Amino acid sequence: MDTTKKGRKRTIGGKFIKALVIQTLIICIGVSVLVGSLYFYTEIDQIGQKALSVGRLAADHIDGDRIQGYLDTLEKDEHYQEADDFLKKTKEVFGFRHHFVFVYEGDTATALWSAESDDVLGDKKKGSETDTELAQAVLSDNPPEDFLLSYSPEYGLCGTIWVPVHDSSGKSVAIVSVEYSMPELIQTILLFALIAIAVIVLVTVLGGLLFYRNIKMNIIRPVELLEKASSEMVSNIDKDVSFQVDIHTGDELEALADSLNKMEQGIRKYIRELAQVTAEKERINAELNVATSIQTGMLPSIFPAFPNRPEFDIHASMDPAKEVGGDFYDFFMIDDDHLALVIADVSGKGIPAALFMMSSKILINDHAMMGGTPAEILERVNKQVYAHNDAHMFVTVWLGILEISTGILTTASAGHEYPMVNTGGRYELLKDKHGIAIGAMKKSKYKNTEIQLKKGDSIFVYTDGVAEATDADYKFFGTDRTLEALNAIPDGASQKEILAGVRTAVDAFVKEAPQFDDLTMLGLKYFGPVE
Repeated sequence: MDTTKKGRKRTIGGKFIKALVIQTLIICIGVSVLVGSLYFYTEIDQIGQKALSVGRLAADHIDGDRIQGYLDTLEKDEHYQEADDFLKKTKEVFGFRHHFVFVYEGDTATALWSAESDDVLGDKKKGSETDTELAQAVLSDNPPEDFLLSYSPEYGLCGTIWVPVHDSSGKSVAIVSVEYSMPELIQTILLFALIAIAVIVLVTVLGGLLFYRNIKMNIIRPVELLEKASSEMVSNIDKDVSFQVDIHTGDELEALADSLNKMEQGIRKYIRELAQVTAEKERINAELNVATSIQTGMLPSIFPAFPNRPEFDIHASMDPAKEVGGDFYDFFMIDDDHLALVIADVSGKGIPAALFMMSSKILINDHAMMGGTPAEILERVNKQVYAHNDAHMFVTVWLGILEISTGILTTASAGHEYPMVNTGGRYELLKDKHGIAIGAMKKSKYKNTEIQLKKGDSIFVYTDGVAEATDADYKFFGTDRTLEALNAIPDGASQKEILAGVRTAVDAFVKEAPQFDDLTMLGLKYFGPVE
């Protein structure tokens, strides 16, 4: 065991002490804030009551009927001087910071008396928006009696209360302001908080040390043994060495030690089994890679597919939902004037669908080369598939044979998606005649549909992985959005660009939702015979 691990083990007690210190700080801060707040607001309430009493006493000594005369003449009489002496005396007796009387009109305060100055009568000062609103409230019929706290760099924390002065008719004509400076209150609160913190720290530390000594013997040392055993087990898990921990505390730690011993045995068994499963999974993945290569190699993948045939442009793509898929496409020349187009969707996913897909593709190709209409070809393929379909699988198929010299496209559908044909400048859904899927029934009849392609006309066929692509809310992309995507692609685009445009629209719709089905598309544009 290296010294780093030993150092980590010895920090268990240190972590506890650290937690104890943090807990002590939290308790100290919390209790100090709580008690200090209660003490602070109690003192504030008492000071506020005293300020209100002083303000009311001063208001009672002022003759409100003379206020307007003082403002008009700015002359002082005997009553003015008596009121001024009273304000200065009460300031000294009660120990507040400032005491003055003013008249508030609009947003301007006009001074009448000040306990700090003998010559303020008539001085004007524009008040703040807050002061103006407060003055209007004080001069109302129901004045507030709130003791307001404020802070300034010059005076520190101050408390202010405004009391109205009434004339003989009971109208509020002036305001008495009483201001208290409270640095001594703050100092008292801080001293109280320091004493409380010291007491709490002392009690908490002494109790914590006793508690730590107890848990050191009954918890920390057994945990250290568990940690040592688990570390040795992890370090030597790949070796044939068993590590057992022996703890007899008679509590949950002993049960944990027993569980650790059992877990060590279970992990070793699991590792052996996991090695076998991993080897098997690697073998399956290797086989899946081979199957993917085989399936991809069976589909035409070189484009342009027929560089020497300017009569048409063809492109196709297949994106399986799993490593291998059940969709497939194909196109091949039956003879010099006939091009076969195939797109199909096998029921199911994975390797079974891929095997069924490969056999179906080969059968369709072979029977198409034997001749006949698409309906006849599908009928023969269905008969042969059904005869050997022990897995009861089926495949939907759309088969088309293009007569290149005339542009006549003859199609037949075995339960496949409707094709989308562009014969007038826009893609439209062609609801051709459907038969039942290949392999579903012993005898199935199929009908041909004939499409006359002119120069510049196109056809787009696809599997249900396009229309049934779903977003995170399980909404389908649908045939309408497929048509919109096709018709949004500029004229003159190649078939490769058209398929890429549809795939881009599908990806933009589903966003981060997973792909649930194979997504296969085939597009052909007819340019007409070479003149």
